[in-house]
Amino acid sequence: MLPQTREIKVDAMKRIAETVLFAGMMITGMLSCSEAATYMYNVPAGTTQTFIGDYTYSKAAYPKYSNAGINIGEGAQINVGSLTERTIFANNADPSVITGGAIYNPRGYINSIINTLFQENHAKRGGAIFNNKTIRSGSISFSDFIKNTATQNGGAIYSAGELPTITSSNFSSNEAFGETRGDVGYGGAICAENDLEITNSNFTNNHAYTKGGAIAMKKGNLTVIATDGNTSNFSGNIQSYAKTTQNNNDIYMGGSGQILKLHAIGANSTINLE
Repeated sequence: MLPQTREIKVDAMKRIAETVLFAGMMITGMLSCSEAATYMYNVPAGTTQTFIGDYTYSKAAYPKYSNAGINIGEGAQINVGSLTERTIFANNADPSVITGGAIYNPRGYINSIINTLFQENHAKRGGAIFNNKTIRSGSISFSDFIKNTATQNGGAIYSAGELPTITSSNFSSNEAFGETRGDVGYGGAICAENDLEITNSNFTNNHAYTKGGAIAMKKGNLTVIATDGNTSNFSGNIQSYAKTTQNNNDIYMGGSGQILKLHAIGANSTINLE
């Protein structure tokens, strides 16, 4: 069940920044901002919003928009999902979406993403999430990223900003196509440019058309951890570098002096890299 909602009709000349959004709010009418034709939910600068519910895009349901995703304003903060209720971002796929099919964070903060499914979202960079600022420490947990695609880098997530930790999450069948020439096709599931720590999470059957079947670290260090008898598993991830399919290619470290750390902590804790 969605939280209590409100509907606000926004006139063509009214700026979305004048309105505070709440979880599950429906916005109708023309939004006078640069992302108006793309994102259903524009979080105004300096506000904090929570999103819980089903944000599956349907052209029939949202004929004036390209998806049901979120655009985070300057200094704004969002919380996504809860432990008690599943949140879904699905089918947010449109060729006009350049960055972050479900969540676009150019200059704000993602405080938490918990118990959330991102499925079949699409963008040029970061099929599900594009992060250019900050996803706070420990924020992505108990979440699933399935069949998200990017035509450039980061099938599920592209992070040029801070993305410190991912915990107890699954990345399956995400793809970075790299359909154009140049520095593209990196990170079937994740492409990152800062330090990243992954704990008790699984990466299976992800595909990058250049480097990093599961993860491409263009900059920064990567730490993979398994604790308390759990497993961090990488299996079936492939890359197609130079038109040659290379199976069992999980992680690509692309910069000078980068460090890959593997820590299995406690009895029966396992890290599996194929």
